[in-house]
Amino acid sequence: MNRSGIAVRQILRAKGISHEEILVVSDDMELPFGRLRIRKFGSAGGHNGLKDIIMRLESDDFPRLRIGIDRPQGNRDGADYVLSKFDRAEAKELPFIVRRASEAVETTIFQGLEAAMNEFNRIKENE
Repeated sequence: MNRSGIAVRQILRAKGISHEEILVVSDDMELPFGRLRIRKFGSAGGHNGLKDIIMRLESDDFPRLRIGIDRPQGNRDGADYVLSKFDRAEAKELPFIVRRASEAVETTIFQGLEAAMNEFNRIKENE
């Protein structure tokens, strides 16, 4: 993920599409576990993969869907945290989160970014 910008740039060039026409999906330690956030553009927010995409595209003007994974507890290294297995409670929630993220992608594709933002950026009762 940390060097995603290389692949993203190559795909955009090969397909002849602009960076506004993609949807980057990434994890996010700044969001609570399972929380979704869709944005039209923005900073990397400390995410190395997004930093690389921004650097290689020379723009932060691309849509992204961020999926919360929460912050590591204590002094745990962030890289170690994102590469570790989910705990039992998180693993139980994963099918719901993946389904919801998939719905967010489909809504973005078929109904547009604004509709997806309106639907999936809201906090649901069970989140």
